[in-house]
Amino acid sequence: MLDAPDFVARSVRAAIQPGGRVTNETALFMDAENGLRSIVEAEQIVDFEWVATYNSQSVLQGIRALKPGMTEMEGFSAMATCGLPFSCYPTCAGGRALPEESFGEPVGPALSSGRCRDHDLRLPGGEHLPLRLDGARPRDLPTALRDYVETTAAPYAAALAAWYGTLRIGVTGHELYHAAWDRLTPLGFKLGLKRGSSNAADEWTDSLSDTGSRKKVRSGMYWQADFFAAVSTPHFGAFAEDGVVVADAELRQRIQRDWPTAWKRFQARRRFLIEQLGFSIGDELLPMSNFPVAVIPYFLASDHCLANS
Repeated sequence: MLDAPDFVARSVRAAIQPGGRVTNETALFMDAENGLRSIVEAEQIVDFEWVATYNSQSVLQGIRALKPGMTEMEGFSAMATCGLPFSCYPTCAGGRALPEESFGEPVGPALSSGRCRDHDLRLPGGEHLPLRLDGARPRDLPTALRDYVETTAAPYAAALAAWYGTLRIGVTGHELYHAAWDRLTPLGFKLGLKRGSSNAADEWTDSLSDTGSRKKVRSGMYWQADFFAAVSTPHFGAFAEDGVVVADAELRQRIQRDWPTAWKRFQARRRFLIEQLGFSIGDELLPMSNFPVAVIPYFLASDHCLANS
């Protein structure tokens, strides 16, 4: 099988010498462990870090601007996009019935307490997507949703902490996959996407995170924690899609030497994860988001997030 269109493949086959054959070499670029696009260089890391900083700050600005009665279009307009092209469609949905119409473009319905909301921008190298409930506290929600933190957001936050604690150089895709899977599926969660995937200038490239995978995490990989934890109840689920770079000592030293401003942001985010959220993470992890792994249960109380106890 080829990834190229058939008319291209037929043309190439017609042009080669007798006895030759056309093969699929997509893995040279896209293989999750060794593909050229799966390992980013220092220059790419700091370029993506600038985009991710802007992107995450814009999303946080949009969340902080949310108010009861605000339409989805008004909520989306609070996020600055600065003219960079989108790597995937942006979303701002919450006034409609999720999950039936989730991940949609902003339209007209107004924000109301108790509705699930996804709010994100996806710029090349800097995706960021949080999904929570509209409201400021449990009593703002319908009775059936007032246990949202205990049943949905807190287990998801604990799985995120486990996933970040597992992500290290040399860890297999099997270990990374089960860091989240083994904690959430026994509680009734269904996990979508890839339980973590490689990131680059587009939405995602590939993923070595899979049960039985022997492929290993390498220095220079840019990951996003995109395992979508959904439940069948009206709680819907939780999601905090952040980016994080894995960098060995040599790569970290180069970034610190040549891009000290970006390095200071990386270290501030690491301190937030370790000291404020209680995460245990490897030295090789460089968080790209300006509010990394911040599970904010209620978007109308955006200054509160869950910590790992």
